[in-house]
Amino acid sequence: MTTTAIGILLIVLCVLQWATMAALHRHTVQMKALQAQLDRLLDARQGKSPRVVEGSPIRSEYDEPRILHASAEKRA
Repeated sequence: MTTTAIGILLIVLCVLQWATMAALHRHTVQMKALQAQLDRLLDARQGKSPRVVEGSPIRSEYDEPRILHASAEKRA
């Protein structure tokens, strides 16, 4: 195996690792935002004031506006 082939292989592996880490980060951010939203919904259902959990963002850079469906409005 030549030095050039090893260099190309290292570059490809680094790009794959970067893509994997970016996907995991996005998943983590979305999960934290979903957890915060679930906490707010549970608090609203129980009639409490919303909790603010340290480290869980209310909105993240990946959040999109949420649309409340009619079935959810009836339950709330």
